[in-house]
Amino acid sequence: MLEFGEGPNLEWTCKHCNKKKPEDLNPYTIKLLNQRMLKKAGYPLEANDLLYEEWLDLGKVCTALDTGCPFMGGKEQSAKSKAQSEAK
Repeated sequence: MLEFGEGPNLEWTCKHCNKKKPEDLNPYTIKLLNQRMLKKAGYPLEANDLLYEEWLDLGKVCTALDTGCPFMGGKEQSAKSKAQSEAK
């Protein structure tokens, strides 16, 4: 039995998928996601590398992706993991 993501159904499924594709994202959003990835990989971002507004936006992106954003379908941070984060 074929799944929706296999065989001749794959092309139709991809066209009708409700997940965001990279080309659907705003270039600024892509920039923030790339900066987050660099930061998580250990790249030494310095204070002057970004504008004040970009730092704020990057913080929002990190918070939403790291803790889960209820508006984006993510899970809210559990009390236990929140307590561990605050202890750090």
